[in-house]
Amino acid sequence: MKAKDISNLYLFCQSVECGGFAAASLQTHVSAPTLSRAVASLEQQLGEKLVHRNAKQFQLTTAGDEYYQRFSSLFSELNDEWIRLSNSQPVLTGEIRVSCPEPFADAFLQKLAIEFMDLHPEVSISIQFSAGTERFLMNRLT
Repeated sequence: MKAKDISNLYLFCQSVECGGFAAASLQTHVSAPTLSRAVASLEQQLGEKLVHRNAKQFQLTTAGDEYYQRFSSLFSELNDEWIRLSNSQPVLTGEIRVSCPEPFADAFLQKLAIEFMDLHPEVSISIQFSAGTERFLMNRLT
C-alpha cells in the first residue's frame, strides 16, 4: 500500500463522514472534484464501486460501507494518538531575562514577549532597560 492509497482511503472516509464531497471539501480543504477523483481512483484500485453518486445523493454501496466501517475507526485511532502525542510535549517553564535599550523594547521586544507569554504562560520574562542605545552597544562591543 502506498501513501497515495492511504490518502485516497482517508479522503473516502472523510467524504462519508461529511455526507458528500461538497461538505468534505470544507472539512479537508480539498476541492470536491479532487475528492471525487480520489474516491474513483480508490474504486478502480479495489475493483469495487464504493459510492453511488448523483447530484443530490451520496450513498454508500455495500462494499463502500464495509470499507468505511473497517478503516474509519483506524483513522479515528490515529487521530486520537496524534492528539495525545501533541499534547504530551513538555511545558516550557522558567524565567527569561533580557537587557536591552528601551527603544528596542518598545519597538520590537514588547510585542514579541507578549506573544511568547501567551503561548507559554509558565514562562516569565523580565526586561531590564539599559541607559541608551549607544551606551548599550558600546558596553556590549567592548
